[in-house]
Amino acid sequence: MSQKQNQWRQAEKAYNKLITSLREVVKPNKLQFGNLAILLNNKALLIADNNQRRREAEELFDEALSIDRQLAKENPQVYLPQVAKTLINQANLLQTNNQRRQEAEVLYDKALSISRQFAKDNPQVYLPHVAMTLNNMAVLIATNTQRRQEAEMLYDEALSIRRQLAKDNRQIYLPDVVETLNNKASLIGDDNQRRQEAEALYDEALSISHQLAKDNPQIYLPDLAMTLNNLANLLQAGTQWRVDPEILILYDEALSIRHRLARNNPQVYLPDLANTLGTFGKAYLKWIFPDKARPPRKEATDILSPFAKQQPTVFGDDQTYFLILAVKANSGNNKFVCAAMTEAAEVAQADRYKEVANLFIKDCSKTETR
Repeated sequence: MSQKQNQWRQAEKAYNKLITSLREVVKPNKLQFGNLAILLNNKALLIADNNQRRREAEELFDEALSIDRQLAKENPQVYLPQVAKTLINQANLLQTNNQRRQEAEVLYDKALSISRQFAKDNPQVYLPHVAMTLNNMAVLIATNTQRRQEAEMLYDEALSIRRQLAKDNRQIYLPDVVETLNNKASLIGDDNQRRQEAEALYDEALSISHQLAKDNPQIYLPDLAMTLNNLANLLQAGTQWRVDPEILILYDEALSIRHRLARNNPQVYLPDLANTLGTFGKAYLKWIFPDKARPPRKEATDILSPFAKQQPTVFGDDQTYFLILAVKANSGNNKFVCAAMTEAAEVAQADRYKEVANLFIKDCSKTETR
């Protein structure tokens, strides 16, 4: 067990002890309800990254939200902001589930309304919450191709707020600027006419991330790896049939960081490592080097397979996408193709991925009966 995992386990034990104690206190004394809600929230945040405990985290958020709403009826000035925080936490959890995105959007909407209301009188305290909610809601709706313009407007407002906040407190708010720069660049980078604009956003995010990671690698290396990965993906999408050394350097640095992070905390960072391996393999496949594409592709699908089987609504489509690309790199290996597409059919969530997997499986069945 890593030191960080041990710290998390100790923190959870402490939360459990405090929650148990407060539950006994609040039975005769409801004044402690607010403290109980905070503890429930904190424990839920602690375990939410564990894919096997998402349901438990959701139940904790539900209980905390119920308490917050009760208290807000009597004292909205104190407890409505806490309602907004819990709504955001729960929405963040739900939005990773493709089947519950609409539910998450409703929660974000409610949280945004509360935060905007309080930011009018106290912008220094509540504008960060407004920006965070705008950013997260944009991430959610950007998956809908019909709502990309709406998502970009949300990113622009969030970025404007975060840049302003960072002028007064760089250390606290620059990481938020990096997050929104990455998100907006990812959104507009899909438009061939705006790739140069997206690259400029990634370059700015990369410059900030390198400095932050230099000063505090323990906290900011994940952000640096994400930006390196995203910029590499953008550049390789614009290349033709040639190897680009700049792209290789970006992927290599991202992989180096993500391998290191995954060793210390595999449950959280292995999916990120799989993502970079998969897109790196995609680059080699595009450059017509299938032999070089196979190893990272295989490693990516091997890593993501248990995650996709345990949480198909979260990781199923990513795994299916990487399996399809792995099949392209192993097109002559019928045994591999059939096994990969069988797994894809089991975990795929999107109809288009299910259709592709089932088409391959039909071909496998025909081959077996010949």
